[in-house]
Amino acid sequence: EERGKKYEDWELRREIVEYNPDLIILDEAHFVKNHKSIRGKILKNIATKFSPERIWLLTGTPIANRPMDYYNLLSIIGSSVSNNWVHYARRYCEGIRFKKGGKYVWVTTGSSNLEELSSKTRKTILRRKKEEVLDLPDKLVTPVYLELQNTDGYKNVWEEYLSKRKLEGKKGNPMRELVEMTLLRTFIAMETVPYTIEKTEEALELGKKTIIFCNFNNEMDSFIRHFGDKCVCLRGGMTDKQKQLAVDRFQEDENCMVFIGQIKAAGVGITLNAAEIVIMNSLDWVPGNHEQAEDRAYRIGQNKTVNIYYMLIDDTIDTLIWNILTEKKKIIDTIIGDNDIITEFINKTEK
Repeated sequence: EERGKKYEDWELRREIVEYNPDLIILDEAHFVKNHKSIRGKILKNIATKFSPERIWLLTGTPIANRPMDYYNLLSIIGSSVSNNWVHYARRYCEGIRFKKGGKYVWVTTGSSNLEELSSKTRKTILRRKKEEVLDLPDKLVTPVYLELQNTDGYKNVWEEYLSKRKLEGKKGNPMRELVEMTLLRTFIAMETVPYTIEKTEEALELGKKTIIFCNFNNEMDSFIRHFGDKCVCLRGGMTDKQKQLAVDRFQEDENCMVFIGQIKAAGVGITLNAAEIVIMNSLDWVPGNHEQAEDRAYRIGQNKTVNIYYMLIDDTIDTLIWNILTEKKKIIDTIIGDNDIITEFINKTEK
C-alpha cells in the first residue's frame, strides 16, 4: 500500500517476500529513510528475515537532511546504533518528548554527538566519492551573490506574511517557521529569473548546454516563455513518457540548449551529461536534493568541467536558506565522514 492506495491481493508481489535470496541490494536506499512510511516499514519487515551482512544499501545521499534520516537505514542493516529508537533520538537528534492533545509527541529535528555517531557507524559504511572511482572532470560549485532590485516589493511581501501570522494568532519567532515562507521564496525566485536568464544566455553564446533547476511553477513558466523552442521542461505531474522525451531531446537535439527542471521531479534518476552548466534559480531546504540535482550533469560520460551556480539574492531569505543548507551539509559530512574504515586501511597499507 503506497500513498494511501489500496492494492488487490492479486497485485501484491508476495514472491518478493517469500523468495529467499542470498543477498539483497537496495538501490536509492534514501527512499526508505522514514521508518513510519509504508515503504520503510515493508523494507524493515523484509530485512528482519535476513542477517545484516546479506543486505547492502546503495545511495548517494544516506542523510538528506538530519541524523534522523539515517536511523531507518541503520536499522535495516542491523546496526547496533539503531537498537533503541528513543536513545538514538535523544543522543543524536536532540530528541524532545512533550504532551500534545493527550498524546506524547517527539521532536527529532536536531543533531548532537555527531562525532560519536560517525565513530559508531564507520564500519558499516563504504564511502566512495565520484572523483575516487570515476575518471570525471572537475565539478565547480559557485554561489553568485546578486542585488535585490525590487526592495519595496520584498518588504511588502514580508509585512503581508507577518500580518497573516498575526491574524492567525501565531506566536514565537517567525524566522523559525521558514517552511511557511513560500510567498517570500516565490517572490525571490521570480526576482532571480532575469539574472539566471542573463547567465544562461552567456553560456549559450559559448555553445554550452545549460540546466536550470527551480522550485515553483511560476519561475519555470518564465524560463519557458523566454527560451521557447530552445528548451524542454520536466516537472511533477508529467508522465514517464513525457519526462523521457524531454530528457532525450535535451541530450540528442543540438538545437535544444536549455533544460528546465523542477528540483524534486528532475533531480533523480535521469542523465543530462550533455550539459556543462547547472544553475539553481531557487533553493530547496534539503542539501541532498541539491547534490542529486547537481549530479544530473556530473555523471558517467561527462567529459567537460561542470560549473554549478547557486543564484543568491543577498540579504534576503535566499542567503538565510543558503546558510542553513551549509550548516546541514556540515552535519552530514561530520556523520558520514571522509575517513571510513576501508579508506583508513588503504591509507595505512600504502604508507
